[in-house]
Amino acid sequence: MRLITAEPIVAELDKRGLPTDQILDGVGLNRDAVSDPETFVHAMVMYQFLEDAARVAEDRQFAARVGEKLDLTGWFPMIGVAKNALTVGDIFTGWEFSGCNSR
Repeated sequence: MRLITAEPIVAELDKRGLPTDQILDGVGLNRDAVSDPETFVHAMVMYQFLEDAARVAEDRQFAARVGEKLDLTGWFPMIGVAKNALTVGDIFTGWEFSGCNSR
């Protein structure tokens, strides 16, 4: 998974004054890696990061709440892919051929 997809979670943790760096460090990550669009991590690393963020935020739905407020037109995985998409299928096809899901 592209780690940059975690940027909105990191931003919300920071906004709430939670120990973002400690949460990242707990799964072997850092801010530089999160902001690099070429950094990929195993899905289990991302899942653990999201679980840890939810635990620290004391909100089991933390990631969902962040996602609800997310402007998808400016979110990295959607830039370019959604520009010409008319359907959800177009988005999935765009991800497949853009390499967003690779590695």
